[in-house]
Amino acid sequence: MTTQQQLQALLARNEFENLIAEIRLICLQAPNDQHGNDLVLLVAQYNAFLENEAKLYAADRDVALAKVTDSFQDFIQLLDIPKGDATQAEWFKKQQKNAVEEIVQSPWRWSVLIAVLSLLLLLIGQLRVQQTDFELKARVKKIGLRLAQDWSIGAGYDQFLSRFELENAAAIPTLPAWPVNDAFVGLQGGRIQLNALPIEAGQSITLEADKQECILQLANGSTRIQLDLLGTRLSLPDLGLDTLLGEIETGDESLNLQSSLAPKIWLSVHDSLPLVLPELQVDSIDFNYKAEINPEEKADSSGLLSGFIQVDQGIHQLSKGSGLSLGGLQSAILEIKPQNGGFDLVLRGEARHLSTAYLGQRSNLMPTWLQYFRQNQAFLFYFSSLCALFAVLFPLRNWFIKAKN
Repeated sequence: MTTQQQLQALLARNEFENLIAEIRLICLQAPNDQHGNDLVLLVAQYNAFLENEAKLYAADRDVALAKVTDSFQDFIQLLDIPKGDATQAEWFKKQQKNAVEEIVQSPWRWSVLIAVLSLLLLLIGQLRVQQTDFELKARVKKIGLRLAQDWSIGAGYDQFLSRFELENAAAIPTLPAWPVNDAFVGLQGGRIQLNALPIEAGQSITLEADKQECILQLANGSTRIQLDLLGTRLSLPDLGLDTLLGEIETGDESLNLQSSLAPKIWLSVHDSLPLVLPELQVDSIDFNYKAEINPEEKADSSGLLSGFIQVDQGIHQLSKGSGLSLGGLQSAILEIKPQNGGFDLVLRGEARHLSTAYLGQRSNLMPTWLQYFRQNQAFLFYFSSLCALFAVLFPLRNWFIKAKN
């Protein structure tokens, strides 16, 4: 945008033709009858100077040119354009202030206010919050997790199993030779105590329940398992080995197992001794899985059996086969309990994305800003108090201004 400073620079160099062209362009962009009439008079004054220039003495010519210059200078100062680069921001601020004053003084001001408020309500009724708290209580058949912290099954408490199996075993340190890669190890009978099954943070695992059995599989990591055995039969089909460990006479026998990558582990328990899975922190959870056993299942099935998810005081029921997507988990704590061929779980935390899908229909569970404000009573209380305080103090401000004047 042309500024007064730029026009004055043309005037200082006596570039009247370019100056007149710039002024005409400004008048076309912002029509003003008064400015248009004044410009016609200025051009006529300039043309008269050009016609008489050759007839004037040098002193008289300078006086006539000064009058033309002063006329243009006065006209430039009347133009409603920025004064210069340094004051352009001030000019825009002035224009905004004038526009606001025009709206305030306009008879349509209440219509404009209602329109702005309606638009604001429409926006907060459509825009969704970026993050929300949630609580999920559900019964599931199979889930996928990514650990946010180290996790260990059996550490710090007595976990007894009726059967233990490990697929993709890499080594048993007590055996002198281990010629087979990714062997299968089976433990059954007697007393099997699981002391530690650690999994490092960042690992992705799958948990699946089948009657009294829990199947755990790591996606790409490995683990080292520690057990105490008494009267337990160790089976290594790949090595043709079947032996008894932990005889009654000698007492418990410790067994360490080292898995290779992506091991699969079966943990079976007695009916009277439940499997305890410690609380864990996760940064990702997935209830969908690829059908592997039953080819009649859909390629992507949901492990959800039932439950509900509470989001910002709103409860959403989950049916069998519902898809549930939880994205951007933060500080999510999972409590999981194997029971009757499934898992009863409680997941609490914050998420950046929540949605469900059932029979091809997807629903976004992230609350809108309007729902957020409605559910948060504390926010409504403080906002209402602030509005009431403003309604009391604003008239008093006007009264003080009038009294001071």
